[in-house]
Amino acid sequence: MGSRKTFVVNGETFATKKALQDRVRSILWSYKDGDMVNMFDAPFLFDLFKMHPSAEQKIGCGIAHAELRVVSPLGNLSYAKRAASHAVQP
Repeated sequence: MGSRKTFVVNGETFATKKALQDRVRSILWSYKDGDMVNMFDAPFLFDLFKMHPSAEQKIGCGIAHAELRVVSPLGNLSYAKRAASHAVQP
């Protein structure tokens, strides 16, 4: 048997992918469409964003802030980053 993969995001450890997904959902659903992510949730989401396979390309010169957007007629939420005008690495 292989070892179980754990996920560490902004210093928080998650034993399963589902536990991580639940944490992300709890953040996403605490906002309304168009809300800016607050200073408590932003570091977690920015650290999670760095784990994306295309993170370097997506982050570019940095992220100025993040906000929540409804991305489908079903009400699914996602977070959107706003590019910084100059390097502001999360």
